[in-house]
Amino acid sequence: ARFLRDAEKVLGREIEIIKSTEYASVDDVIERRRYINGPAGAACTLMLKKRVRQQWERDNLTGDDVYIWGYDANEKKRADRISAAQIEARNEFPLIERNLTKAECHAICGRLGLKRPVMYDMGYPNNNCIGCVKGGMGYWNRIRRDFPDVYEEYDNTRYAADKYDKEFDFLGWHFHFWGNDTGGTPRYGATMSRDGETWECDYDCMFLADFDDIN
Repeated sequence: ARFLRDAEKVLGREIEIIKSTEYASVDDVIERRRYINGPAGAACTLMLKKRVRQQWERDNLTGDDVYIWGYDANEKKRADRISAAQIEARNEFPLIERNLTKAECHAICGRLGLKRPVMYDMGYPNNNCIGCVKGGMGYWNRIRRDFPDVYEEYDNTRYAADKYDKEFDFLGWHFHFWGNDTGGTPRYGATMSRDGETWECDYDCMFLADFDDIN
């Protein structure tokens, strides 16, 4: 919120914030959809970002629109995917066109008097939600150190077994979220099956890995 207000002052323009009318938060998405992150991507990204943008487009695009995307020089593949998927408007990528890296963009912000989000100053590569479900092992090790209360919440309560002892089918997979509280140390995870094969993913896999190897 602080960065957004500062950016408005530098730009001299009010920034409109659009939000989901269906979901209140990341937790709300995960609780209601019974899905966190996997081969299809994170549920929060779909419902709180993509679907919200798509609804705004349906309500507002006029046919002569331009999207300005903030992908830097190292994100050309992401820009290519956007260009292929977003054909309703013209897409421009000024940072890529000028071959600007994230570090160079931060330097420009500094010269403008626009202080970057504090997560970058703490050494994180992105300014995601604190406790992002898409984070890998290194990310969560840092969250455990820098934000122990957030890590503890995920570890003990947020996606505990009493909420996720469920079975459902999604994108050809059969999921069973399970829990085992014996022995004094709760373990949570999921069993995933497809085409006669089964994979078991425990808590560390679900929350510390990126799911890139599941296809």
